Amino acid sequence: MLNKVTLMGHTGTEPKLYDMPSGGKKVYFRFATTYKERTDWHDIVCFGKLAEVVSSMVHKGSLIYIEGRLNYYTPEGKDETARRTEIVANSVVFIRLKKENSDEATAAMDAMPEPSPHKNTDDIVPF
Repeated sequence: MLNKVTLMGHTGTEPKLYDMPSGGKKVYFRFATTYKERTDWHDIVCFGKLAEVVSSMVHKGSLIYIEGRLNYYTPEGKDETARRTEIVANSVVFIRLKKENSDEATAAMDAMPEPSPHKNTDDIVPF
């Protein structure tokens, strides 16, 4: 079966890094995508080294591209009606990082090329 998500949008919150009981790292942030005047909000999580990189480079308002998978879960202590959806990212591409007082983020932004313009294909149905 296929479970793949591809999104590009802006971070809506500062990524928050957590230490997991297993000793690994996890980062969580909210992410906004917009399509024809409608904004949708997504919960994004990353694990391991990707979590560390995202927490140090990405800030609220950064434009990023995410590839990952959908994950459905029920928070502990809740019944099945409280079921939530999150996107587990396995790849994050920094398109335009939000400038902060961090030399690391500024250097990464300066080194990134501008994205190439694409034709508007929103009204084209691929099948």
